[in-house]
Amino acid sequence: MATIDTLQKIFAAKFALSPDQIQPDASLQALGLDSLDSIEVLFDIEEAFQIRIPQDRAAEAALVYVKDLVSLIDSLVTQQHASRAAG
Repeated sequence: MATIDTLQKIFAAKFALSPDQIQPDASLQALGLDSLDSIEVLFDIEEAFQIRIPQDRAAEAALVYVKDLVSLIDSLVTQQHASRAAG
């Protein structure tokens, strides 16, 4: 399953958004997520993808659009797979 598909399911379930609203170019702010919502959804994302998302201001500031979140998730998943293969 593609990252965007999983994100659409998470956002739809948590915030009652339709999957059509959760497109790569949609801003997280336009989807109605405040800072508390963003933190809560990051926990759901970590669980769904079995990753750990850094919780720092720079990382949060870089997450403006859904595509930014997809890119971060894909990068972390790739890093995790590489770590497992090496170890």
